[in-house]
Amino acid sequence: MRARWLPTLTLAVVTFAVLPGCSFLTGGIPRNDRVESPREGEDAPQEPWAHDWHTAPNPARDEKLPRRAEQRLDENGFVVLGTVPVFDVTQFHFDHYPNFITSDVVLYVFGTLFRGGLVQHERETLSPMLGKLVSAGIDAAQGDLHHYQGTALEDAARANLLLFGVAAALLGNEAPPPVAGEAAQIVAKIEAAEETGFYPGEDWTIYAARGHYAENADLLGYFRATKWLSRYIMPLQRGAEAADESDLRLRQAVLLGQMIRDDQALGDAFRAYTDELNFLIGAPDSIDPVTVADAADKVKLVASSMHPLALPHALPALRAEFASSAYPESAIMPVPQRSPGDLPAKYCQLIGERYVVDSEIMQRTCFPWVGERFLPSGLDVAATALGSECAKTHLQPEFAEHPGLEGQVDALATEFGGFSADADSDAAPIYDQWLGTLAELATDVPAGAPQFMAGDAWRDKQLNTALASWAMLRHDYVLYGKQSMAPACICAAMVEPVPEVYRRIGQMASALDGHDFEGMAGVAELCRNLQEACAVELGQKTREEVRLDESYDVYLAHFGHWLLKYFTPHVGVHDPTTVVDVASTKQGDQAGVLEVATGPLYPIYAKGAGWDGQRPEFDRFVGLAMSYHEWQAWSGENAKRMTDEQWRKTIRAGDHRDRRPEWTESFMAR
Repeated sequence: MRARWLPTLTLAVVTFAVLPGCSFLTGGIPRNDRVESPREGEDAPQEPWAHDWHTAPNPARDEKLPRRAEQRLDENGFVVLGTVPVFDVTQFHFDHYPNFITSDVVLYVFGTLFRGGLVQHERETLSPMLGKLVSAGIDAAQGDLHHYQGTALEDAARANLLLFGVAAALLGNEAPPPVAGEAAQIVAKIEAAEETGFYPGEDWTIYAARGHYAENADLLGYFRATKWLSRYIMPLQRGAEAADESDLRLRQAVLLGQMIRDDQALGDAFRAYTDELNFLIGAPDSIDPVTVADAADKVKLVASSMHPLALPHALPALRAEFASSAYPESAIMPVPQRSPGDLPAKYCQLIGERYVVDSEIMQRTCFPWVGERFLPSGLDVAATALGSECAKTHLQPEFAEHPGLEGQVDALATEFGGFSADADSDAAPIYDQWLGTLAELATDVPAGAPQFMAGDAWRDKQLNTALASWAMLRHDYVLYGKQSMAPACICAAMVEPVPEVYRRIGQMASALDGHDFEGMAGVAELCRNLQEACAVELGQKTREEVRLDESYDVYLAHFGHWLLKYFTPHVGVHDPTTVVDVASTKQGDQAGVLEVATGPLYPIYAKGAGWDGQRPEFDRFVGLAMSYHEWQAWSGENAKRMTDEQWRKTIRAGDHRDRRPEWTESFMAR
């Protein structure tokens, strides 16, 4: 039904939009619908919209709603017709009156206009900027490669040329000849967008065209090239990548930062493009190349005929520098990992996918922070960054399914409770301002609001509005925002239930920590958590009653990560084999000693249930057991006492097995 009236005051503004057959979206008025001016002496014709306000048909008053909708309207004071889809909001508001102007439609209008403006901005501004950045990068990288050819830095310089060469090929240009073949292979993977690998591999499916890029073929190259330059990782600390690859990427990051500093064309293009992204969405969730180059300058390497970066001690010195808290860790994992920690927490990217608070929140409401939860919910964002108690109510089933989630949501709500206020600033990125605006929908209704806005149903409706607008936001920022990634894992563990052992070890560790013994604070903390796990395993507490320290849901299931953080840094590469003589004798011309030794650790498999009962399908667990060796060593007149090195040579020769006591055969398979 077309609108048949409008107040006379608005005639001049809306005539083009309300006449039958006219479309606001396409503009213009069909000629045969125009109202001609009256001839002299004639009465003015009755305008098609000029009906009496009170007698004109009124859909809101006269149309009969479905019975269930009428009931909801009576109960709540409002109802949403979920079986009546609307695709043209403009026409709808012409056809239905009196209008109820909702925050929904205003957010929809803003989001739709933003998307159109973003497409135009990408075509006219961002895409040309990226083209200049890639072109300048290729020129600078070719110069670098020529300069370092035949040196230890040649491979790093070549890697930078490949970085820009792939981007050039994705933008429809040719990659430079030295890297053309390798660039073509990478481009093929990007365009196929089918493979998913774990770090140090890549999830190539992230390059699949989606969002508005799937509908704008001219921006597809821009989308892929930006994604490539944003996701290319140069680790600043060691992770799951091979050692030589880690060294190569660190050198590459330094050279890249030096190029941006020293080459004016590249530096100008880099700053222009990244400044635009900073305005739209904010800072990257990684360390930029210039910061890496500055760090390399800060580490005062001894002058040499070689380039300082090629000196043997250069990379360890750089990594030690990056261990400082002055260099922030990335908050969001961008690639799949077999286990948490495979990807170093600090890495460099040329452009860097942008940090968005909702991605960090969604990451931290999944494994490894919440065991066995591998995908989040939009409710997680609403309950934390948006401050919606309604969202938290709707998360109750998830809280019941995933112990630990509720506590994590509460902690995140406290941590990010000030986000909306911080985002209420012209200086904040548009992304943050948009997300912060949605938090207003979770606040109490203002005094004097209609009664229907005071009920739970309205709060649900506002939550729906906020999450729908959030979905639009993420759609429009699919290229720039960093998506969270939960690592793959097998999350189950059984703890040997000897709580008094752990208590007493912890007691000793605490005492030694008081005397500055490195690593002992971590041991004491571990033992506290092991005692808690034992209490569950022994039926003394329920899983809900225990209170593990932060991250110990992860550490108990992936003990290697605890070792990596709390043990390895203090001991480095450690050999568990030791030998010592504990008694000696002299019998005539023979001297004897009793040697006791530790051999290698050995795998131990055990049947049982996980300590927390979360994974009943696992009934066999694997860990490590120490090995004990003992023997008498008789020699000539003087005792021969074995050293650790001699014992280790014995082990490498395989001559140690017979030195295990026979009684160990009851549990040890030879």
